[in-house]
Amino acid sequence: MVAAIDENGTITGLSEGEVVISAVSTMTAAVFASFNITVIDNSISTDLQQSIIDVIAQTKGSILGVSNYTFDSTTQKYTKYALGSGFVYKAWFVLKDGSVIYDLDEIITFDEVDKYCYYLVTNKHVVEGSDAVKIYLWSEDIEVPATLMQYDDKVDLAVVYFEHNRYIEPLALADSDLLQSGEFAIAIGNPSGYEYSSSATFGIISHPKRYISDDTDDDGVNDWDAEYIQHDVAINPGNSGGPLLNLQGEVIGINTMKFAATEIDSMGFSIPSNVISGLVGLLEQGLKPVRARLGVTVIEVLDLLDFPDPLYPIPEGVTYGLYVTEVGVGSVGAAGGILANDIILSFNGVSLYRSLALRAELGKIIVGSGQQIEAVVLRNGETITLTLTF
Repeated sequence: MVAAIDENGTITGLSEGEVVISAVSTMTAAVFASFNITVIDNSISTDLQQSIIDVIAQTKGSILGVSNYTFDSTTQKYTKYALGSGFVYKAWFVLKDGSVIYDLDEIITFDEVDKYCYYLVTNKHVVEGSDAVKIYLWSEDIEVPATLMQYDDKVDLAVVYFEHNRYIEPLALADSDLLQSGEFAIAIGNPSGYEYSSSATFGIISHPKRYISDDTDDDGVNDWDAEYIQHDVAINPGNSGGPLLNLQGEVIGINTMKFAATEIDSMGFSIPSNVISGLVGLLEQGLKPVRARLGVTVIEVLDLLDFPDPLYPIPEGVTYGLYVTEVGVGSVGAAGGILANDIILSFNGVSLYRSLALRAELGKIIVGSGQQIEAVVLRNGETITLTLTF
C-alpha cells in the first residue's frame, strides 16, 4: 500500500510509489475530484549519513588555510590581511638523490624523500595583493611559507606552491559537466577564520550551470561572463577557495561567492571543476590565459523574436540561437566556416540561448592550444556542424 486516508481526509504516505486519491461529496455524487500523488522517502538513510562522514574524514586533511600577508614598511613586519581556503590537487617528491617522482606508488619508503612538493588551488581574491602567502595546516596548527605561482585575471582562481615534511593526498577533480540539480554536495573550509577550520556543510546542487556577468577590472562595467555551479550548501567568508565535493570525495567546484541579502538565502556559487582543470596547468607555469575570440557579431534569437527585424529574419520554428550579423576577416569564426546570417545553435555542446553562454565557453579555451570545438549552425534551413580551431 502506497498511502492511506482517514475519516478526516488526512493522507499518510506508507511507501514510495504513485497513488490516485479520489474524493466524492457526501451531498451529491456529481461533485468529486481525483488527485495523482507521488510518495517519496525523503529520510536520510544511515548509508547516506555514513557517506558524508566518510567524505569529510577522507578529504579534510587536503583542505588547508591560505593566509594573505602584507608588509608594513613602517613596522617592518608582515601582517595577516586576509585568509581563505584551498586544497591540494597535485603532489610530487624530490628524493635525496635529486630525482623526482610523481607517483606515490613508486615510493618504496618515505625515508628516501627529501622534499614533499605541492600545488594548491584557491581563489584569486584570497591571495591578490599579498606580499607573502602562507599555508595553514590545521591538524598541526602551523603556517608554512608558500609561493604564489599565478592567478587568473578573469576567473577567480590562483595556484600556490608550498613544501612540507609529510605527505598530503591530492584531491581528484570530477567531471562537472555531469552534474544534475538535486545531487548532494559538501563544502569544507575555514568560515570566519581558522578557529573554525575544517568546518563542513551539506546541501544540494541547485543548478549545475549558471552564467553570471562580472566586472573583473573594477571599472564599473561588466566585462566577463563566467560559468558557476549554483548550490545551497552554506558558505561564509573564509570558505573562499575551498572545495565543493560530491559523495565520492571528488572536487566538483571551488566556492567563490554567494548572494547575500535579507531577502536572499542559500545561494552559493562555485567555479566548476572542468573550468579549474583547464586553467591550473597554465597558472602553475606562472602564465595567465589569453582568452579566445570567435570574431563574430551576433544578436540573440530570443531578442529578435521579441523585436523582429526584417534584416535578420528568424525561420519558423527556431526558438533559440545567436544570429550572426558579421564575421571578422581572418577570425577563428571565418576560418571555421561561419557566415553572416548563420544562426549558431550550439557551441562546444552547449545550446546558445544567450550570448553570455558563448562567451563563457570561449573563456575555457586556451589560445594557441590547437583545441578544436564543434559549432552547430543553421544555414538556409539546413543544420551544419563546423569545426573551429583555436
